[in-house]
Amino acid sequence: MSIMSAIFTKLSTTDTITNLVGVRIYPNTLPQAVRETNKFPAVMFEMVTNPQDHNMATDDTPEHPTIAIHSYGQTYQIADDIRTQVITAFKDFSGTVTGSSSISFQRIFLNDSFDQYIAETETHDLIINTICWANRLII
Repeated sequence: MSIMSAIFTKLSTTDTITNLVGVRIYPNTLPQAVRETNKFPAVMFEMVTNPQDHNMATDDTPEHPTIAIHSYGQTYQIADDIRTQVITAFKDFSGTVTGSSSISFQRIFLNDSFDQYIAETETHDLIINTICWANRLII
């Protein structure tokens, strides 16, 4: 399981998030059909950076990518409600997310956030950037 798959699993299995967005959780980009038909609210997440740490003994070090999580809503309040639930689910999270394999999150830090309005779709996009320290587990 990749960190991106683990983030998807965490988002899509958190009831307080799915109660607001249903199955509209997307990696990397919003599908064109969502943008064109205004199928909001929604969540989209993307890897912003993925720094690599190295040492002479091993490259088996924790990953720590920055993942941006976008909360979209037709109103600012809807987008903010989603962002609040995302923050609750991810802030200081540590634990294992399982799927076909597992990712052990040492900790997820909330790094920063910002808001933007997208005139093209008339939606609010509230973004949090997280730093996810994690190890892949071999089971």
